[in-house]
Amino acid sequence: MKAAHISVIVPIYKVEAYLDGCINSIVNQTYTDVEIILVDDGSPDKCGAICDTWAKRDHRIRVIHKENGGLSDARNVGMAAASGEYIAFVDSDDTLEPTFLEELHTAIVRSHADIAECAMDYVDEQDRLLRHRGAADIPVMEKTEAIRRLVLEDGIYQTVVNKLYRRSVIEGVPFEKGKCHEDDFWTYQIFDRIERLVVVQNPLYHYLQRGTGIMGSAYSLRRLDALEARFRRMEYLQKDPRLALLTRQQLQYDCLFHYQCSLRYLTGAEQEQALQQIREIMKQNPRVPLKEMTSAWKQRIWLELFRIAPGLTARLRNAAGIGQ
Repeated sequence: MKAAHISVIVPIYKVEAYLDGCINSIVNQTYTDVEIILVDDGSPDKCGAICDTWAKRDHRIRVIHKENGGLSDARNVGMAAASGEYIAFVDSDDTLEPTFLEELHTAIVRSHADIAECAMDYVDEQDRLLRHRGAADIPVMEKTEAIRRLVLEDGIYQTVVNKLYRRSVIEGVPFEKGKCHEDDFWTYQIFDRIERLVVVQNPLYHYLQRGTGIMGSAYSLRRLDALEARFRRMEYLQKDPRLALLTRQQLQYDCLFHYQCSLRYLTGAEQEQALQQIREIMKQNPRVPLKEMTSAWKQRIWLELFRIAPGLTARLRNAAGIGQ
């Protein structure tokens, strides 16, 4: 049997209210040469049965039932089972526009790119638009520019799901298990392996913003996983002098953001643990001289003040409603 050209990997856990809509949006893609890998990550509800029912309806669907190991583990299992030349990841409560795969695949082929990324719409549970996140204004970019924009979040973002990947660039790079913000630990490594990225302006991916999801929950110590990921990214990208200062500067912003959040949302021992973790990362992040920063002067001053008096600076910004 001929392998499908695109493998679509869907990690599934406790989403029975949304799963039919997600799978329906994948099986009805205009690009049909696909295999759909549904990874039931030990879901305790009816998700496993829903997956099996869909597999009986559509021969392109493969179901993997496994013990619960978390989102990263489920994605890794899906990657190991995938046979396509291209890989896409879809979260099991999200939906795709019918042309998602076709438009991204066409863009990759035409541009000889390794990744295609599209714009996204964030929607609520009634499919009402909450926020539109546009894509970069440069249709095709080489690796260094793609990473630069990723670091700045300038039209290119960490999210795994709004992209189509050439299989060869993601092979051998597993998602890290047990982490919140797992995309932040993974995406920069993948970008470092590409030659070229292509952008599709259409919002082809609909991301469901649920209040009960990880990203919809209140700020907690787990959110500091994102700061750890940004620290690792800074260390990883120091090898490129074109990106070294930029990643150090952005890590300073990240430290300031999490310092503010820790003061605003955490109390007692949790707050002190968070602040100590942030301070440790600040110590290990070499200071970027004021004159070498690339941001606006007002932002540079805030970062310099934060270096001198982190607690006071974070409190002042919180009181002024800055950075919230």
